[in-house]
Amino acid sequence: MKYAFHRLACLWIVIILLPFGCASSRLLRYHDIPVPGGSYAVGTKLFEWTDSSRTDIFADKEGALRRIMVQFWYPAVKRNSGERFIYFQNNKMVVNELANHYSVPKFLLAGVIEIETNSFIDLEPSTNKGSYPLVVFSHGRGGYKHQNSIQCEELASRGYVVVAVGHTYDSFITIFSDGSTAPYLSEKSSKAVGETKPKITTEQKLDLRVGDIQFVLDQIDHLQGKNPLFGIIDLERVGMFGQSFGGATTIATASMDNRIDAAAGFDTWFIPLSDKIIQEGMRIPFLHLGQDKWDWMPENYKKMKTLMKNSSVPNHHFAASRMKHYDFTDGPQYAPAAKVVVPYFSWEDRTTMRAMLNTMVTVFFDSHLKRKGAMPITQAAAQFKTILAD
Repeated sequence: MKYAFHRLACLWIVIILLPFGCASSRLLRYHDIPVPGGSYAVGTKLFEWTDSSRTDIFADKEGALRRIMVQFWYPAVKRNSGERFIYFQNNKMVVNELANHYSVPKFLLAGVIEIETNSFIDLEPSTNKGSYPLVVFSHGRGGYKHQNSIQCEELASRGYVVVAVGHTYDSFITIFSDGSTAPYLSEKSSKAVGETKPKITTEQKLDLRVGDIQFVLDQIDHLQGKNPLFGIIDLERVGMFGQSFGGATTIATASMDNRIDAAAGFDTWFIPLSDKIIQEGMRIPFLHLGQDKWDWMPENYKKMKTLMKNSSVPNHHFAASRMKHYDFTDGPQYAPAAKVVVPYFSWEDRTTMRAMLNTMVTVFFDSHLKRKGAMPITQAAAQFKTILAD
C-alpha cells in the first residue's frame, strides 16, 4: 500500500512540475558531497575481487564464483592534481536503475551523474602515522557501496582507512571493472533465479553478506606488504558500521568474527538476525543511531532492545526523533529536494543531520579504536539534543 501511495505521489509531482521546466530544474538541483572536517586529504581506490571459496547463490550460471566490488578511502598525501571521484561515476545507466528502483521519473534524477566527492583516485597513502585503524561499511538492501560516502570521507580525513563492500545482487546495481553488471535481485530472488531454484531466504542473504565482509578482511590481510595502501592498515584495530540491512550485517559479522572490535548501526533492520545472536547479545561495544520508532515494523526495535539487554559490554541506542530511514545515508545531502518525492526522507535540517552522524561515528570509533582523546559518546550526543534522545 505504501509503495502504491509513493508512486501516486510521484505521478502528481510530475504533473505539477512538467509545465515549469526551468523551475523544476532549480528545485531538483543536486549538491556535491560536503567537504570532510579532518586534516588529511582523502584518496580512494576501487577493486574487483573474486572469492574462489564461495559460489554465488544469486548467479544464473551454476557454480559461478562470488564477485564483489569494494571501495577504499584512506588518509593521503596532499598533491595539487588528481582525478576526483564522481559519485555515480558519470554513468547514465545508474540513472535508469535508480529511477526503476525507487519508482522516480528519470528526468528527476538526470543531475546525479554530475555529483562530485572530495576523494581523489589513487592518491599516495599517507605513512606519517605508520598505520591506521580500519573501518568496514556495509550498505542497505537495494543501496550501494558508497551510499554513506560522507561518513567514509570524514573518517578517512581523520586518520582511518575505510572499506565499503558492494554486496552484489543486493545493491541496486553493481558495475564490474569490465563494464558488465549485476542487477538488484534481493527482493526478486524467487522469480529471478528461475523455477528450478528455490527461493533465497533472508537468512541466506545475510550469510552471503557476512561472507563478503570476512572475505574482504582476509584479502586485506593477504595483500599487506604487496600494495602501499594495505601496508598502512592496522588489522589489530577494526571497526564496522552499516545502514539498515548493513546494520544487521555488521552485528552478524561481529557475532562470529573476533577481528571486529567495535560496531555501529544506522537505522538497523534487526529482524533478519537469528534468535541465537539476539539471545547472546553483543560482545563488543555497539552504537545504534536510528529513527524514534519503526511504525511499519514495530517488532524491529523489540529485537534491538532484547539484543542490547543481553549484551555483556556497553552499548547505546540514540533515537533521532525527526529523522527517517534514508536520512541515515548520503541522500538528503546531495539531493535535499528528494524529501518532496521520497517518503523515507524527513524535513530535518540536512546540515544538522550530517554533523550528528559524522560526530557520533567518529567519536565512537575514536573511543574504541584509537582509545585516546575521545569524548564520551553521551557528551557527543548532547550536542544534538534537538534530534537525539538516549
